[in-house]
Amino acid sequence: MKQYALFFLGALALTGCDDKTPTPPASQPATVDTGNPVAGVWQQEEQILVLENNGDLYLPNDAHRQGLHWDNDDGQFSLRFLDSEAMTVEQVTRQGQQQGDTLTLSPSTAPATQDTDSNTPASEPQFSGTFTRSNAAVAHLSGEIQLPPDSELPDQAFLTVSLLTDSDIVVKRVIPLDAGEPVPPFRLYFPSGALDADSEYQLFAQVLASGGIYYRSEPLTVTYKTNGFDPAVLALSAVMTDSETLAGTLVWQAGRTVFIPCNTDRRLLLTGPQQEAILEDFQDSAEYPHQPRQATISGLVRKVPGQQAGSTEAALSVESYAFEALKSACEQPTAEFANTHWQLTHLGDNAVSTADQERPPHLVFGNDSSVRGLAGCNTLQGQYEQEGDHLALSQLGLTRKACPDMSTESGMMDALKHTRRYRVEGELLTLFDAEDQAVASFQAIYF
Repeated sequence: MKQYALFFLGALALTGCDDKTPTPPASQPATVDTGNPVAGVWQQEEQILVLENNGDLYLPNDAHRQGLHWDNDDGQFSLRFLDSEAMTVEQVTRQGQQQGDTLTLSPSTAPATQDTDSNTPASEPQFSGTFTRSNAAVAHLSGEIQLPPDSELPDQAFLTVSLLTDSDIVVKRVIPLDAGEPVPPFRLYFPSGALDADSEYQLFAQVLASGGIYYRSEPLTVTYKTNGFDPAVLALSAVMTDSETLAGTLVWQAGRTVFIPCNTDRRLLLTGPQQEAILEDFQDSAEYPHQPRQATISGLVRKVPGQQAGSTEAALSVESYAFEALKSACEQPTAEFANTHWQLTHLGDNAVSTADQERPPHLVFGNDSSVRGLAGCNTLQGQYEQEGDHLALSQLGLTRKACPDMSTESGMMDALKHTRRYRVEGELLTLFDAEDQAVASFQAIYF
């Protein structure tokens, strides 16, 4: 899951790069002699550099970087790559010398000297050292992309191509695309021996832009034979829908804001050119944390990569929006006050982090006027009285377990003692004190 998310976010870094390298023309595989003595496959222990004759750079044995482009200017090598951990496009420069089947790369500036008192030798910088030509170190899969007839690429689009097993990504490639130009052929390199001969794998591709998927292929089954893969052709289909205008409610759910169209249970993520603006206005206009707001939004409904590898979620690419007055005719899924698992999200205006907690703070109100839950460290139980929107809690008791950090528990208990009123809006529960100030907010969680 995390690997796929990093892949997608890293690809987005390419679209924001001002000096985006133009997509080079198709090239012969690096394992083929093209007459360029520097092009080829170079290996130094675990490092493998694949330098195609057209300037494409591949790093098939690097889990954290994807090669983009290489250039040799009279012995000065520039290597450009996507760092999937930092989500940035980086470039390093190396002085290089190629003689026969040996390529020596060294930093343009000398690395810092090692402490003379240390017995640990200085590690050689990445992309440095003596590399040996080793075409047998890698294998590859080549293929072509077919877009639907009369289709057009959006601005700042990129192609992602992935080779997958049933449970993991074997190798992936992000390729920037030029609007108005054909989609170039693709090639995936991987270390020899990384795949099982006579085994089947899935090949998948999609075109993304502005946070949404415009085109995607069905997974294509490919077989890895003793002599490699046969060339593949991936036919892509359009994913996006026509632009539409939807009325609904912006709500905070599971750590993110979603849009629920009126009278449906459909939940749309927000992407696109106005995403930041609508989220900022949504937050600024709230009287208390994540107060739901009704809005009318125009945009495209698209599929975007989901949290699980290979999955997708529906998203609305926001082109324009307007907040609306509360309309009773616009209903949204609503949780019941009683017998719902309410997980704590805010104390006052301050968000409560529960990411590293196995059992986050929560409350459950019973039909018998009892309340139970977890205050952060200790379990709690007590009684409540409810009449209309008035709510009072009493006889609150805690177990006596000691924990390193009791601040959340202390804040939650203080909020409960000062609660005088409550409001359920959709799947959000907010507790208010006698001054009508929000003291705690909770999200309905379903198991």
